[in-house]
Parts: sequence; C-alpha cells; structure tokens
Amino acid sequence: LILITAYALKWRRTARCLPFSEPDCYTGISFPSDIDHLWHMNNAKYPRAFEYARAVFGLKSELLITARQLDATMVMASQAVRYRKPLTVFRWYRITTKVVFIEGRDIYVEQQLVTTRDNFVRATCMVKLTMTKGMVEDVLRAMNLDPSVCPKEMPVEVGHFIAYNEANSSRLNPAKAKES
Repeated sequence: LILITAYALKWRRTARCLPFSEPDCYTGISFPSDIDHLWHMNNAKYPRAFEYARAVFGLKSELLITARQLDATMVMASQAVRYRKPLTVFRWYRITTKVVFIEGRDIYVEQQLVTTRDNFVRATCMVKLTMTKGMVEDVLRAMNLDPSVCPKEMPVEVGHFIAYNEANSSRLNPAKAKES
C-alpha cells in the first residue's frame, strides 16, 4: 500500500508530454521487499519494473490513451529479459524505454535497466506489443504523428528476437508451421 501511494504521488509529479519517438526514463530503487535470499533483486521484480516503465511510457506518449479512444487493443505478445549483473538492496536505477521498430500491427520496444551510480546496464528487455484490433499507423495518425518518421530499419537484436519467436512457435505448433 505504501509503494502504491508512493508511485501514485510520483506519477502526479511526472511530466506528461513525451514525443512518441523519444526515449523515456523512469527511476526506481530496489527495496528490501524486492531482494531474494542472495541479497540481489529478485528476478521476478525485473519484468514488473519493466512493465511499469512501459506503462508510464505509453501514458506519457499518449499511445495507450489514443489506442483506447480508437478501440484498438494492444497486448504484450512476447518478452525477453537478459540479466547481466545483479542489483543489490537500496540501489537506485533508471529504466530507459524506447520504440526501436514498428511493423504492421507490431511495436518493438527496447528497455534498459541502468544503475545510476555507475551507469552499468544491469538488465535489458525486448518486448513485442501487438495490436489485436487496428493498426499501429492508424493510432500514430490519430496522435498527429507521421508514421514515416518512426523507426523502420530493423535492428539486429530485433531480427534475432523475431527469428527466435518464429522458431519457438514452429517447434511448439508443428502443424501450423507446415501450413505456412
């Protein structure tokens, strides 16, 4: 309850207008409740922190609000987190969230969790957000943005992320892989 109140107060002080193509920074701290038996931040906390930072990005850039107004539904279709170095108790961090690629109904978002003391990237997260109703370009036009200014060149990491997801899907559902 205390953390929810603290996050709500922090959100009220946060700047609300962010261009869609600009990265967003969210800061946090690892509390004792986030620590596991090895005195590191629990691996289950990382996806929650990334999810909260993505939600803040979506609200600041007005992506989520505009999608809801257009009755477009967005789901997290895939996520991969890479842990590089542990985060200890009472260590401040920032999560940088940015859109790295857009294709059809999909938005690929890259996030980095960086400790503020030493600027070391402790974890990275790649997320595929898919619109189940509507297209990303329609939402961008409703936000008065030109879809052509969004990242169209696929980064190498996104290509590997897509290839991994396709290989995994074909292994889990061989009948569907034979159809395509």
